[in-house]
Amino acid sequence: MEKDPILLLKSSLLLPLNETQKRLEEIRVEVNKTDNEIVNNGLFLMAVAFLESMIREMLIYCLKYYPEKIPGHEIKVDTKKLSGYEGFHFLEKLISDYLELMPFKDLGKLFFQALGIKKPSPEVMDSIIKIKDIRNSLVHNNLQFDYKHKRSVNRTNENLMFCLDTYSDFINTISNQIEIKYSKFTRIEIFKELWRYTFRTPLCKKIEDYWLLDEEKDLIVAIKNSKQEGSLSSSEKFLLDIWRGQFNNHNVHFLNMSSLGTHAQKSLYLFLKVSNDIFMYG
Repeated sequence: MEKDPILLLKSSLLLPLNETQKRLEEIRVEVNKTDNEIVNNGLFLMAVAFLESMIREMLIYCLKYYPEKIPGHEIKVDTKKLSGYEGFHFLEKLISDYLELMPFKDLGKLFFQALGIKKPSPEVMDSIIKIKDIRNSLVHNNLQFDYKHKRSVNRTNENLMFCLDTYSDFINTISNQIEIKYSKFTRIEIFKELWRYTFRTPLCKKIEDYWLLDEEKDLIVAIKNSKQEGSLSSSEKFLLDIWRGQFNNHNVHFLNMSSLGTHAQKSLYLFLKVSNDIFMYG
């Protein structure tokens, strides 16, 4: 079975990390504005939720391009959901449902395995677990009653700044590893990878014959007209039109879609899938 091209983008992996770090800094600003226990407890719970959402989002993005990294290499699917999941986000939705049922401990383990990165120091990981325990205690045991004196006994969260500092260290460590491990996963590389997968004939071997690429800015700068274009097959011309149409509204000369072979159909699907994730041209 032929492998799909790797279409994962480093900046997309970094996006949840950067956005979560930004939100944590916003919480840090709010902490300095109040010493209200309820507000601080709420901010603490938000911080924990942000980190857990970040881990899930990164896993969803990674696993939809590397589904073979799913433990056991299988996901149980409720057949009632199959028709509702049709479309480019099919695998993404299946993975999301799969991760939603996974305990946080297993989620964390899968996070490092799937991304192929090392865990931060034992101190940071122990702190992450401690924060999770505090969160559970705060949610499930925060309102207890002293029946003798007819009053509630509240637990005060004194760990908000500890949580923010730990999470920031965690995110910085992960970001640095992603920057290094996925340094070559750029838009230009995705473009080349998908081009090689889609256009296999010698006439299309040199992508530089058809496009002007700016490696430094990681951009497709312009279309080039190749001398080979007149010799392309009808399906190749159609797919080339699709690619160019995303750059400058180039006219697409449609052919009978039923005439597209399996490979051409898969190539079109992958192009549209990537286009749902990134703007390759700017």
